[in-house]
Formats: sequence, C-alpha cells, structure tokens
Amino acid sequence: SNLSLSGTDDSLLRLLDGGVAKTTGYTSASAFDGGSNAVSTNGFRVRMGAAARIFTGQITLDFDTSLNVWRIDGILTETSAGVSSVNFSGYCTNVTTLSGIRLLPISGNFNGASGTIKVTYR
Repeated sequence: SNLSLSGTDDSLLRLLDGGVAKTTGYTSASAFDGGSNAVSTNGFRVRMGAAARIFTGQITLDFDTSLNVWRIDGILTETSAGVSSVNFSGYCTNVTTLSGIRLLPISGNFNGASGTIKVTYR
C-alpha cells in the first residue's frame, strides 16, 4: 500500500525463476479507468503515470495448470490527489521454478520508504 514513483513512468512486476528475474515470456496490459492499455512483454506492466501518485490495492498471481502459465490480475486505487483506479492482467510462460517476485520502476525510483508490499502465499 501507499507506493509511489519519483518518475513519470510505470512499474513492472517480474517473476524470479530460480532466483533470476525473468525478462521475457510476458503478455500483459494495464490501464487507468477508461484509458488505453499500456502493454509489456518484459514484465507485468502496472500503470502509475505520474510522480507522487500513491496507490493501494490487490494483486493476484496464480498458476494455471491447464495452460502451464502464471497469470496475474489486479486493481489499484489512487489514494493521492485524484481518485482513479488501475486495472492490469496478463500471463507469463516458461517459468521453471517460481522463487519470488520483483517490483521495479521502468524509470526513476520509488519515493521514500513509506510504501509497503505484503505478500501472502497459499
């Protein structure tokens, strides 16, 4: 909750495969309410759009055994100046051993140390 970027770009969520960040095999899209999709093939794209916007929300990552892919979907709500939401979804192929996740800005940095990410594994 309460994550924001210093830059004006989006962020990527990448899967770690055996401890190494996977940079290929993704098909993902992310959009603000009513906006156009931003797509990515090198990570799960999460729209952020502008510096100092603060978001909170939920991301679900699960393994689809019938397709042999990791799927993601999520919704984030802006808690700063405006009130908008970001929806995103996608899948990733060819992950041998999921060992973690990494969230990183496409450009810039995450602002300060005020944000938190809670990961629950089931």
